[in-house]
Amino acid sequence: MAFEDLLKFDDDRARQLKALGKKPKTYSINPISPTERAGIDAAVDELNPELDYRQPHTTGKVADPTNATANQRNLKLFIQHIPSGQTVEFKALIKEFSDSFASTWNSEEVYGRMDPIETFQGTKRTIKLSWDVVSFDLKDAQDNLKNMDKLTNFLYPTYGSVDGGATVITSSPLLRMKFANLITQPGAGSTIKSGLVGRMDGFSYTPDFDSGVFMGEGENPKLFPQTINVSCTFYVLHTHKLGWRKNEGDKKFQSKAGFPHDMNPGAKKFAGKASTTAGKDAEAKKLDDPLAHAAGDDGGPRR
Repeated sequence: MAFEDLLKFDDDRARQLKALGKKPKTYSINPISPTERAGIDAAVDELNPELDYRQPHTTGKVADPTNATANQRNLKLFIQHIPSGQTVEFKALIKEFSDSFASTWNSEEVYGRMDPIETFQGTKRTIKLSWDVVSFDLKDAQDNLKNMDKLTNFLYPTYGSVDGGATVITSSPLLRMKFANLITQPGAGSTIKSGLVGRMDGFSYTPDFDSGVFMGEGENPKLFPQTINVSCTFYVLHTHKLGWRKNEGDKKFQSKAGFPHDMNPGAKKFAGKASTTAGKDAEAKKLDDPLAHAAGDDGGPRR
């Protein structure tokens, strides 16, 4: 059965038409039949053969097309809780991104010198980003809120019991983050193990209530925001070699291949342990177990 949707002019225009003895136009819109719907779907498939707009996520309905793009091109933000090995992922709807490198120097003023003595201490890397978590339907909103709860729990340590029933912290909540080639270990691949190791000092969770919420069923329904903005600061702990080195026989110094955005995979690798079988195994273990291998040569974390 046909239904009507009256598209009226604004109030001023309606008054003008009334003064002229005319009436605003009305438009009758007929619903799309299943046959017409199938024809439209076929046309979409012909124009976009690589995208699947009808995924099992919403049986009998058109699914969120951004899912196909995110899955096929791996446009996702991955965050892993290293002690537990659990991972949460979000579609990379990035709103803000900054990657800063800050060097620290110890400046000592000496009598009789015009300039201070500058002693290098280290370079720290800090990544700030924010992204939107957007829900296509109720199930999507429920899954997204579960992911936010999971990310919240990633900020807490792991505990163990000792004699007497007391609990002690057995592992700090170190995280691993991966996003395409912008947040990655140089030359380490595309899986979550190739992400950067670091820590968060927390994150901001801001539901956009202007976009609306999905409501569950029952007398006290749960609310699931349609859009959530998340922002955080990630402090990188380097688990790979940095700086400039000269291989034996080379005339020039070489920097770490592909650091920091994996853009120089053909550069020479540093000589030393990493060039031997044992060294390669050690480097692989750093990716698998950064809790045990994130310390630098001096016993402290590489920053």
